Amino acid sequence: MNYHFPIQKIDKKSLNNFRIILRKYYYTSEYLVHMGVNPFVLDQTDLPILAYRLQPNTPFGILFHLFFLGQEFKLKLLTQIFSENDMKELLTMNILEKTDNVSVRSTVFLIPYKKYYFACDFILQLINRPDVRKRTKYEAVYPVGLDSITLSEISIKKHFHSVLDLGCGSGILSIIASSHSRYVTGIDLNPRAINFSRFNALLNDIDNCRFIYGDLYSPIKNEKYDFILSNPPYELSIHKSSLFRDGGKYGFKVLQKIIEGVSLHLNNSGFCQIITKMPEFTDKSKAELFKEWIHKENLHIFYLELYKRSLYQLAYETCSDAFLGANKKICYRNYSQKVTKLLHFLDGIKLRSMSSGIITITRDTCFKYTGQIFDSKNLQANQLSSKLQEIIYKHFIAFLGFFGLLYLLRSSLKKIIKGVLPFSKS
Repeated sequence: MNYHFPIQKIDKKSLNNFRIILRKYYYTSEYLVHMGVNPFVLDQTDLPILAYRLQPNTPFGILFHLFFLGQEFKLKLLTQIFSENDMKELLTMNILEKTDNVSVRSTVFLIPYKKYYFACDFILQLINRPDVRKRTKYEAVYPVGLDSITLSEISIKKHFHSVLDLGCGSGILSIIASSHSRYVTGIDLNPRAINFSRFNALLNDIDNCRFIYGDLYSPIKNEKYDFILSNPPYELSIHKSSLFRDGGKYGFKVLQKIIEGVSLHLNNSGFCQIITKMPEFTDKSKAELFKEWIHKENLHIFYLELYKRSLYQLAYETCSDAFLGANKKICYRNYSQKVTKLLHFLDGIKLRSMSSGIITITRDTCFKYTGQIFDSKNLQANQLSSKLQEIIYKHFIAFLGFFGLLYLLRSSLKKIIKGVLPFSKS
């Protein structure tokens, strides 16, 4: 097992000092937004533009190139940010590593979000990063993505006694849920992800999360939880893929297992929320799939569709990276072959479309499936989160009780205030 961080050797005071330095020099989500950087929607082609725009001629620029773009720096240059003892601690914790006697680089992609920081593996890199030391092959810890951010923003925020995060990855959903929960359990099949989750909990000074290696529900036996969260792998897998991507032949291999186990592990008044991609087949609807997976259990499933892709859009988005290369003719031929092969595969499994959405599950007297399409055409970006929350809270008002009613009253009050005082802040 390839663990990255030496958890037992990590000094909490050194981590706290590291956070202070990051904030002192504006390596924060607020400043990244101010500089026009969205760390959750990135492409390989964006990185050289960001590198040019945000030059390493300020402390922020150096931190950005070090922890965001993965570039190496001379030790002498970093002394304007880190003391000699700071550097020693960062090397001990394996946050930094030496590339030679005078240079270092970050071993992790460090993503700021709100008051938190999340360490992940570099998936996109500005330059090639050959390993300085020989390492065994490992499953990468995927960077925090827009799907996890969306779920963390719109998830039910009432106080929970116990929360379960299935496929915790870097630990983002667990760590954010810890602010409104007594304790949180995160589970992942990738031991490296568990190591990163434990480090990220320490990095953010979180002490009510535990992270366990295992396959979904298997490590917790018959334990029940008030709230179950998940952002499972959902990509269609024609060939063997990384754990964080592999959704199986139909894209729902992991999702099906999660829903099949919900009834056994959810408390009577509990909720399960999953952000995923949901396939629509020509011979089977989403409602029929859900009904198969719950095995006649008393569950109520609400699916909020955020957007939909036809199989042709899906083929283009999946194969478009084949255009990146030196020879345009070879690139186009590769792209054409990939698209044709993928479309044959999608036709073979009778896929009609793939939608991205949020599944909310709770107990009910009998199985009931409700679907709704979210229309964001007339909304500003900063309204999306509250609107999504409002739709979910409205749908489950009877189950959420006081918390749902409070949310809707607050939402209505804001609308009244805006009507009376149109220039007031909501």
